[in-house]
Amino acid sequence: MKIKILTVFLCTTLLLTMLSSCAAKDKFLKNCGEDVISMMAEMLESDEFAEVYEVPDQLMETISKLSDGDFQEIDEIYELIIPVDQFTETSFDEDDFSEDLYQYVCSSAYVSFANRINVQSGNESLAASSMYCAQKCFTNRKLEENTIYLYVFEDACPIAISFTMSGKDTIRATGYFIINDEFDTDDEDSIRKSCKNFGFSGVTVEKR
Repeated sequence: MKIKILTVFLCTTLLLTMLSSCAAKDKFLKNCGEDVISMMAEMLESDEFAEVYEVPDQLMETISKLSDGDFQEIDEIYELIIPVDQFTETSFDEDDFSEDLYQYVCSSAYVSFANRINVQSGNESLAASSMYCAQKCFTNRKLEENTIYLYVFEDACPIAISFTMSGKDTIRATGYFIINDEFDTDDEDSIRKSCKNFGFSGVTVEKR
């Protein structure tokens, strides 16, 4: 009887520890994403940024529409896990590369998610999202696989933050505006269908 009680106690403790770890990871990634979003919003409002990076006049209409959005109030956050083979037309295996190169290939693939969507909305959308993307690095050991957090706003376009592993203890967070009205973000099913429509199958979508 004592052994059974001890087993139940240990299993419960392990479960609570895992749940606590997952919650800590989610909170950490959410905060990292919000830091990147704050920088992106600041970039939109900065005339100096546009001058330094010589933003072409033909993009200013798109940039102006983006800057009209309210990025202060986040409506929902979704985590997207995408099989890495969905990013390329040619399948590949981890054994095809060295460990460092495989990590680089996977990280680059995840960062390209928003570009794959924006390019189908036109060259201006792709160019604007590329010029106004933002990136920050954070020290943390909780991330075990590359992932994407999709931030949805009531009065602004969505933002995709790719969290990729960059070294043993470093996470790179890269943010892109998703400038394509065809990408539906109403709920998990809508996002999953949108991903499929844009060429990403087998995507896991969970609200965070």
